[in-house]
Amino acid sequence: MPDKESLFELVFNDAFSEFIPKIYSIFSGDGSVMEKIERYVETHLELLIQKPDFPLFVLNEMQRDPERFFSGILSKMPGAPTFEFFLKQIEEEMKDGNIRMINPRDLWMNVMSMTVFPFIGEPMLKKLI
Repeated sequence: MPDKESLFELVFNDAFSEFIPKIYSIFSGDGSVMEKIERYVETHLELLIQKPDFPLFVLNEMQRDPERFFSGILSKMPGAPTFEFFLKQIEEEMKDGNIRMINPRDLWMNVMSMTVFPFIGEPMLKKLI
């Protein structure tokens, strides 16, 4: 019988085996920053709609053992994207005046937060709205 760690890796790999290469393709491919953000949001929301409990599951695992999550599981994912190219592209578009000045990492954090929060905060949102 698999232990909790092995079970988590199986669930995580199942959910992200298609998602990670798609994300890598988006951020390393052609297109403006805004086009890439739009494609990322569409792709991420598709995953989250299929697996609405997944963000809370991942969040719990990241809080429980962040080192294992980032150095172990995430780094083993095939096609795991690096965001350095995308962050540099954001900086270039800011210099060109296409995007207002903001820390590129803050912009990225905002995009991720806005796609994940509705799924993590669903019980609270249902109660409030």
